[in-house]
Amino acid sequence: MLQAHADAKVLVVDDHEDNVMLLHRLLSRYGMNAVRTVTDPREAVDQLDRFDPDIVLLDLYMPYIDGFGVLHRLREWAAGAYLPVIVLTSDSSPETLRRALDAGATDFLTKPFNATEIVIRVRNLLQTRSLYRTLFEHGLTVQLNT
Repeated sequence: MLQAHADAKVLVVDDHEDNVMLLHRLLSRYGMNAVRTVTDPREAVDQLDRFDPDIVLLDLYMPYIDGFGVLHRLREWAAGAYLPVIVLTSDSSPETLRRALDAGATDFLTKPFNATEIVIRVRNLLQTRSLYRTLFEHGLTVQLNT
């Protein structure tokens, strides 16, 4: 299902080792070759320049820097480029959803998550990123409101 995006770089940020392992196995099983996982959000910020992710799966509630802080740094780093970020959290409150989307999350899924839904949403967002990159390579720009 994700074979067309096999070389896309996925950064998974969650402070629970079980979650990052599960997401790594799931994405790998569906054809993703470049999945990097981190359990310390401070390390996620350091990974941006080194790994240059195409999509980020991000937990919200973590020690040191919460997901909102990481999201803020991701948006600064991406500086107008289309970098999809899927927030994965157990907090399904409308306020958290609003905050995450206002902070620049592209999508929002609640834990426990549905594996098929994650794979489909990752695929869809990587397709959109690919289209944005193609436009950019042809000298066309798209105004992003992130």
